[in-house]
Amino acid sequence: MILLFKYFLIIYFIFMPVICWGPLAKSAQDSTTIAEYIESKILSHNVNPQSHGLDGYAVFNHRSDSNLDHPDYCVASVKIVDLAVTTAKIKDLAVTTAKIKDLAVDAAKIKDLAVDTAKIKDLAVDTIKIKDAAVTDVKGALDRSVIMFSFESIDAWDQVVVGTGTVDLEGGSVEINTGVNINSRMALWLEASTEGWGVLFANNPRFAINAVFHYATNQEIYFISGDVGEDGFGFMVEDGTLYAVSYKATARSRVELSGEFEDNVWHRYKAIYTSGSKIEYFIDNVLKHTQTTNLPIEPETLLLIQLRIDNTIAQQRIANFGSLIFDQDI
Repeated sequence: MILLFKYFLIIYFIFMPVICWGPLAKSAQDSTTIAEYIESKILSHNVNPQSHGLDGYAVFNHRSDSNLDHPDYCVASVKIVDLAVTTAKIKDLAVTTAKIKDLAVDAAKIKDLAVDTAKIKDLAVDTIKIKDAAVTDVKGALDRSVIMFSFESIDAWDQVVVGTGTVDLEGGSVEINTGVNINSRMALWLEASTEGWGVLFANNPRFAINAVFHYATNQEIYFISGDVGEDGFGFMVEDGTLYAVSYKATARSRVELSGEFEDNVWHRYKAIYTSGSKIEYFIDNVLKHTQTTNLPIEPETLLLIQLRIDNTIAQQRIANFGSLIFDQDI
């Protein structure tokens, strides 16, 4: 009997087909196939942040290792979350040119001031890694005192009124108006906040300002750096003629800028003083005159810019000014 049973088993295993366990259900109570169950376990393992996190396992070592050596150029900007890189995450001297793909990290990915000089190896980022014109030359700006006015307010300006002169703010510009009485004046004086820091003619001062004039007769208009009638330089309008003007002490030089006066049209006026050498006068960034004589010398204690309008008739005369920039060497 036993011998017969052995023969039966031999015949069964020889002729029965091989069973594939994957499609079979786990049990009579669970229809999930064995293959599906195994796959779900693998997926669950892969998305579990604690997987391989025990001491000595891969993730544990990855988190604790102070120097992870990835292949060169392996990190590009598309892989970095905006503002994700800060100095606290960068090891001193860790970033060198060999590790930076050309133009890989753009400005949108770097938090302001996130990478400071202590984190950058000397000469680590060289010119071949910097996109043309990405870094502009700002050294000159650090060597100069700069004042900018958009004329949202004139609290910093002193006002000198003669007769019926008035001043008003109009959408980012200041309007100076003589009023209707003859020989009236409206003047604005911008002064330095510190004694001795007015216009320093030895320090290459320059200014630029937008201006528009509304009449072409019976008026005098000045917009200069320094003082009218003493040391200063800039522009003046007499009736309907525009001049480049400079004062050395009380001696005045003025040169007509023929055909350059235009009423009711905004223009950009700029005057650049190269100390002891020349004054260059520009309109809309086009050089119109270069003055090499009668250059101002005596510095102003406080005065920086003067805007002024006078009338010579019993009618109002108006000028508007905007977007002033003044700077000089420190």
